Amino acid sequence: NNLSYLCILTIIFFPRPVRMAEQFAGNWKCIGTENLTAYLKKAGAHVGMYSYIDGKLPFLRFEIEGDDWTMISKYDHYISHKYKFKLGQEFIHKDLDDKDATSLFMLDGTRLVQIMKLSGTGRPDCRIERTVEGDRLISVARCNGIEAKRIYEKYGTN
Repeated sequence: NNLSYLCILTIIFFPRPVRMAEQFAGNWKCIGTENLTAYLKKAGAHVGMYSYIDGKLPFLRFEIEGDDWTMISKYDHYISHKYKFKLGQEFIHKDLDDKDATSLFMLDGTRLVQIMKLSGTGRPDCRIERTVEGDRLISVARCNGIEAKRIYEKYGTN
């Protein structure tokens, strides 16, 4: 019966960890950005695009059903993107400038990492790492030594 006692203590003090993916699910509203324009310039975004979205605070939504993920990023009724993917599988999509890109999403510890390749465009690859800290999602994007940060807050029902 010592084993039963040990099992009960293990359950009480070491509950099953929440699946890392589940923490990203839901609605997120951007509440702040740092260095976004410099990052978009370095990533080769069109001047009209980064001028347009500068100062806009986007909404982000993650939906997870089994292995299937959907990420919706919406700036306003003119600019929104919907990505459907599976972790660890590269897929083709359009970037903010409506140019072809490929992305690969993976979980690395508590981070959701996106590697975006803009092959054939002469533009550099980018890496975006997203982490959840309480009711905030922190997104750090890096491209050729330039780093931008966005902070989102969870809102609404999921």
